[in-house]
Amino acid sequence: MLAQLQTANTRGVPWPTEPQLQPASNKAELLEPIRARVRACTKCAHLACSRTQTVFGVGNPDADLMFIGEAPGIDEDKQGEPFVGRAGQLLTKILKAMNFAREDVYIANILKCRPDTPAGAFGNRAPTPIEMQTCRPYLVEQIEIMAFLS
Repeated sequence: MLAQLQTANTRGVPWPTEPQLQPASNKAELLEPIRARVRACTKCAHLACSRTQTVFGVGNPDADLMFIGEAPGIDEDKQGEPFVGRAGQLLTKILKAMNFAREDVYIANILKCRPDTPAGAFGNRAPTPIEMQTCRPYLVEQIEIMAFLS
C-alpha cells in the first residue's frame, strides 16, 4: 500500500517509508497538552462559566479498550472524572463482568464540561449537537493517541 502511495505522489517527493509516530510509551505525555487546552477552554461560554471543572479522561492511556460517554453529569463535574455517578457504577460492574478493572481501560466523554441546566432543574441535560461539535476535536485527538500510537 505504501508503494502505491509513493507512486501516486504527484509532487515527486517520496513518502516516508516508516510512519513517523511517537512511541506508545509517550501516550500519557501526549495527552497532557490536550488536557491543558481543555482545562482552559471557553469555546462554549455558557458551559465554561457553569462548570466546576473540566472532565478530560481517566484510565490507562495504553489500554486496548476505550469507552466514550456523552457528557459529564453532576457527579463527574464535582470529581473531574468521567463515569463516576450511577452510570459509572454500572460501567464498573460491566467491566468487572468482562474481567477488567477501570484502570485497565481508558474512559472519556464527548463533552468535557457538564451541560448547564436551567435554574431549579433536576438531573442532567443532554448535550446539543453544537456543543458536541465544539468539543469533538479534543475527543478526536484523544482517540488518535489511543488508537494510532499502539
